Amino acid sequence: MRLDRQSLMLLALVLALVSARPTLAQNSETGGIGGTGVSQETGGIGGTGVTRHGMAVLGYGPIQAFGSVFLNGREYMFDSHTLVIVDGHPATVASLQVGDIARVEGVITGAKRGYAESIDIVHPVIGPVSAVGDGGHQAMVMGQIMDAPKVPIFAGLKLGDMVAVSAQLRANGSWAAGNVQPAPGAVAQILGPVTIHDGRLMVAGIPVILGPAVVLPTAGSQVVVIGMAEKDGLVAQSIVPGPSLAGPAGTRVEVSDYFQGSDGTVRSPDGLEVQNLPDGDKLSGLQPAEIDGNLEATNVIDLDPQQSDALDQTPVMSPPEPDDTTGVEQAPDDLPPELPSEPPENPDLDDK
Repeated sequence: MRLDRQSLMLLALVLALVSARPTLAQNSETGGIGGTGVSQETGGIGGTGVTRHGMAVLGYGPIQAFGSVFLNGREYMFDSHTLVIVDGHPATVASLQVGDIARVEGVITGAKRGYAESIDIVHPVIGPVSAVGDGGHQAMVMGQIMDAPKVPIFAGLKLGDMVAVSAQLRANGSWAAGNVQPAPGAVAQILGPVTIHDGRLMVAGIPVILGPAVVLPTAGSQVVVIGMAEKDGLVAQSIVPGPSLAGPAGTRVEVSDYFQGSDGTVRSPDGLEVQNLPDGDKLSGLQPAEIDGNLEATNVIDLDPQQSDALDQTPVMSPPEPDDTTGVEQAPDDLPPELPSEPPENPDLDDK
């Protein structure tokens, strides 16, 4: 059948319209973590339609699990708008691990549920390994004693390996470690309280030498020192303020940390303070405690008197088993290196 000129023009127009329709490209970012299905298109988690309305909440402590992000028993949803920062650099939720010490800022969306507007991770200790002992349950990194009582996360490390450790500082100056990651070529880092002894700057018990143009921090402040690890300490290239719970007064706060009570004051070694905590002087700072309350001022938590579980002893984290890497030297279990019996000196928390 022959088509006249008008029919041919109509057919050409139809074909042009069909070919102009956009093809549906597969979204490469829908994999998420644990099958959550984070999508740039949906703006939610697995089709849940997460909204960003609700009471402001700040969470601080070790990440407990993924699927969403679980912190202090609260499940935080996230999406493509959630800001993730690791050691000051943009990152993704996929780069986080169980045991990472996280500061999550967001809103409450339901009972033990929330939406994470930002997730901030700071590895408090990045540096070379100088000892591994107790079958991988203990190590020394940057002169700091690291304990992992349940899982031997340090097994397989070699002396001199550069690693980033997620940990929380106990009241006696040792660290409770949640996980450790290789960090070849990384710059050394230490997070902790500032003290001055005989005119010498110390951060978390490590001597710090100020590099050019680096300003001396205030004694008692919490800082992150970034620089070069030397035999006698750390040469600071920069010093920045440590993480804080800064936010609007009245913000809900949920924290897991090593709090110690003394003379009516309850503080953690990394500077958090709790007000109106009954029997707070019984906290030793050697076992983790979970405290829920309201933000009274920067780094000051006012206990929620109507929250029956506002103070809970938190079980020690059980991070995932370390990979069995072939060909990696490991300190023999029967010959653990000698670790110092005394932890690094820390400031009197009551004098802060």
